[in-house]
Amino acid sequence: MIRRLARYLGPEHAVLIYRYLRWAICSSLIQGLTLAFTIPILRTLLTGDTKAAAGWLVGFCITAVISWGIEYSATRKGFDAAGELLTTLRYRIGDHVATLPLGWFTPSNTSTLGLTLSRGVMDILALPVRQLTALIKSIVIPLVLIAALVVVDYRIGLIALAAVPAVAALYWWASRLGRRADAAVNRATADASDRMVEFAQAQPVLRTLGHAGSATDRFDQALHEQARTERRQLWLVLPPVILNGMVARITLLTLLSTVIAFAAGVTDLLALATLLATLPVINRLVTPLGEVASHATVIRTATAHMDAVDSILHARPLPEPAEPRRPVDATVEFDNVSFAYGTGTPVLDDVTFTVPQGTTTAIVGPSGSGKSTLIRLAARFFDPQDGESASGEPRFR
Repeated sequence: MIRRLARYLGPEHAVLIYRYLRWAICSSLIQGLTLAFTIPILRTLLTGDTKAAAGWLVGFCITAVISWGIEYSATRKGFDAAGELLTTLRYRIGDHVATLPLGWFTPSNTSTLGLTLSRGVMDILALPVRQLTALIKSIVIPLVLIAALVVVDYRIGLIALAAVPAVAALYWWASRLGRRADAAVNRATADASDRMVEFAQAQPVLRTLGHAGSATDRFDQALHEQARTERRQLWLVLPPVILNGMVARITLLTLLSTVIAFAAGVTDLLALATLLATLPVINRLVTPLGEVASHATVIRTATAHMDAVDSILHARPLPEPAEPRRPVDATVEFDNVSFAYGTGTPVLDDVTFTVPQGTTTAIVGPSGSGKSTLIRLAARFFDPQDGESASGEPRFR
């Protein structure tokens, strides 16, 4: 995903996303270190060593101020990357769409394009502004606190570390479980938007004929399909999120039970104070771990929009000559032309004919035989996949 964002920004501005990531990771590291200071502070307070507690408190305050400064800078870097993405991505899509053949602009493609340029681009911009920051914090801060627990009491630290593989597996599951559902929701939303525009445009005719409240079958069907796909998406989102919360709660209960069990057999005041001082850190460690799957779900939604952006940018443009040329005449020629829509069955197979300028030629055939496709190729809605077509000159392959 990071590489895709860097690719959208281009070579000149890709550094913005990497710079943001570095600052966000540093911010999370310092925040984790700041929270780890609570262990020695509480331990010294519980043992009555206020002088040592004051020293640790000074360190806590210093790291807290540094953490605030770095987080502010990370947020600024995220907004810088998002702002450049907004400009660059829309210009890249617009410039590429201007080179696509007219045949690409089907109702499905145009509605997907509209959804991508509005909601899709904004969801992608949210990655450096909010979503990636939250995910980085949910990963880095717990790892720093686990390291602190290992230093204080390796037994507690290892128990906390055991939850990390389970959370990582749930993140992987959540990020992949609903990808097809996300794509289906985007298609259904685009189709519903297209039907809404179609219904609005038909209002003059419908009202003239007295049918203003009718002819909504296709619009209603599109809305029902959108609701169905969104329900399915919701059911696919919930399982990893619920399991992630369960893993976090089980981890919390296990750690609390372990601390209580260890404390029950301790007679040394310093050792007891150390165990009790780990309780706030354990609570702060488990909370972000329980949010990892929900972050994965939101990021997965943005990834689906990135897939839509890639499908648009990878659409084959219409070849253009280096210098525009005027047709010599209006003669239409097809020379061994073959054509298929996408990867479907060929509509035309090795078609050859000539329609001289100033003549009339009738194209006769059953529905689906390729009559409309011939007209579209002659008007260059598409270029043939094999052979050559020409309207006068130049010839198109």
